[in-house]
Amino acid sequence: MIEGIRGHWDSGFDNVVHAFAATVKDERAGAALSVHLGGRAVVSVQSGAADLDRPWEANTPAVIFSCTKGVAAVAIAMLLDRGLLGSLDEPLARYWPEFGVAGKSDVSVGDALAHRAGVPGPDRDLTLSEAIDGHTLAENIAGRVPLWRPGTGYSYHTLSHGVITEQLMLRIDGRTLGRFIAEEISGPLGIDLWLGADAETAARRARPVLGDLSAPAMAIAPDIAEAVVHFATFGGAFPARLTDRDVGFDDPAVIASGLAGAAGLATADAVARFWGAVVDPREPLLSSSARAALTALRGEGAPEYPTAPPPYHRWGAGVALASDLRPMTSLAAFGHDGAGGQVAFADPGLGLGFAYLTNLMIDTARGDAVVRELRSAL
Repeated sequence: MIEGIRGHWDSGFDNVVHAFAATVKDERAGAALSVHLGGRAVVSVQSGAADLDRPWEANTPAVIFSCTKGVAAVAIAMLLDRGLLGSLDEPLARYWPEFGVAGKSDVSVGDALAHRAGVPGPDRDLTLSEAIDGHTLAENIAGRVPLWRPGTGYSYHTLSHGVITEQLMLRIDGRTLGRFIAEEISGPLGIDLWLGADAETAARRARPVLGDLSAPAMAIAPDIAEAVVHFATFGGAFPARLTDRDVGFDDPAVIASGLAGAAGLATADAVARFWGAVVDPREPLLSSSARAALTALRGEGAPEYPTAPPPYHRWGAGVALASDLRPMTSLAAFGHDGAGGQVAFADPGLGLGFAYLTNLMIDTARGDAVVRELRSAL
């Protein structure tokens, strides 16, 4: 037994659970950790509070922020396996004709998923209702002039990435991304992972607690800082910190909207099982060829709009690849982190799925400490 820890873990993972316990020090907040190996949960633990009067339990869902992007990217890769999407090197405009204007006609699907399309946000301020109405944002992103020559560099498409994956799914498969995930991923796997969760489900969510953010160790030019905030908030539709109690991504209307860049809701066990299923050698969600296309390196180095010093991300087609910035269990691992400290990834060599979720909105260093101990345990 470890004080304050609920759940179970296999022998050999004590140090991993101790590292997890050390991440939950703020009595207002909580976290959950799940590790799946070979289709089995070898660690499934929770600690702390999901809300003022509720402990974080195994069935507590949390907003997973940009971990949603990784799920969406896998969903798009599943279209490759079904022959519905020909190649990640095809122009995005082949499937979304409205996007092929203003110098964007040659942007490939893969580059768009790798944050290389030059459209990290809308070209005007949006209201919240416009951001989640399902069409205004897509029309703006499709029609806008790119901020750099597409394919020559990258900068994080904080929320517009979800517009791209949503439009691809709608135009290729005919379903919303949320419906595809429900019918082709969450349902078959039997996991609690939603994009577009209803009010009853959202009522059980862990509620956000805003902590102090670490100051970046570099001076950010005012114009870059202003631009990046605009990309992330759609010009004020969302708060600068993306969430607060009943605000931003804690707003039930936003959660229900299925905004594919960051509005996913899931338990830690669900996220870990999802990533484990992506690389399960027995019956993987993706073929080896689709996984290779998803994880081929498409972007690295300094972004067009840097907000922190090195190290930087390495990007596949919508997934983060293991890097000094995003340490995982091996260099072959891939997944996606999320605002506030969420960490999620798969390791194909180990058949592993990992998820660390928290409602204390600070940085990712806490999850990294758990990953380091997991590497040692394996």
